[in-house]
Amino acid sequence: MGIADLLDSRRVVLLATGAHKAPIVARALGGAVDASCPASFLQLHLDTTVLLDAAAASRLSVLDRE
Repeated sequence: MGIADLLDSRRVVLLATGAHKAPIVARALGGAVDASCPASFLQLHLDTTVLLDAAAASRLSVLDRE
């Protein structure tokens, strides 16, 4: 799935688990929007739900736990 496909989607759900996903989760959600990290474009999507376990979220500086 390409960036355009993601941004054209009505709703996006991102699910990540495990410590091995923590670096990319932090880059995608906490870094700049950049083509070198396609998942970072999810920051621009108006209806994205992110589901992470504690290990995958471990490198995020701010956690919103709803």
